[in-house]
Amino acid sequence: MSAKKDWKEKYEDAATDEKEQFSKANIEKLLQDIRKGEFGEFHTIWPAIAENATLEQAGWTLFRVLVSDAEYLPRYHAAAALLKLMQVTTFEAVNLSAVRPELQTNLETVREMLVQKIGEPKNSPVEVQVPVQKGGGVVAKKPKKWYQKLFGGK
Repeated sequence: MSAKKDWKEKYEDAATDEKEQFSKANIEKLLQDIRKGEFGEFHTIWPAIAENATLEQAGWTLFRVLVSDAEYLPRYHAAAALLKLMQVTTFEAVNLSAVRPELQTNLETVREMLVQKIGEPKNSPVEVQVPVQKGGGVVAKKPKKWYQKLFGGK
C-alpha cells in the first residue's frame, strides 16, 4: 500500500473525523444545526443523533426535516435516524423520504406513531405534506463539496 492516500481513504478519514466531532458535540447544538439546515458534509450528523439523542430530544426536529424541502439525502438520513430512535422496523428510510405516491400516507402514519410515543410537538404543530424541492421548510446550506475539502480548489 502506498504511503499516499487515495481519494477513497481521504473521504473515509474525513467522514470519520466529522462523525467523531458530532458524536462529542452537545445534542442540543446538533439539533440547532439541523434546524438551521447545517447537516455537515458527510451526512454523519444523523448517526450521531441516532446514537446519542433520545426520541424526546430529537423526534420532532427529525420529523420536520422529513416534511421539509430539504434535498433527498438529508431527508433519507433523517428518516433513518428517526426510525432508529423510534425503534420502528415497519418502515425503511426510503419509505419516508423518496417522493412516491405512498409518501403522504407513510409520513402521516409515522407522525401518529411519534405523537403516541412522545406527544404533540411543544412549540408549533407539524403539518404533514409531501416535500417539494422549493419553498419553505428546512433548507440545507450548501456545504463545500467533500472533494474540495479533501483536495483543495474552488
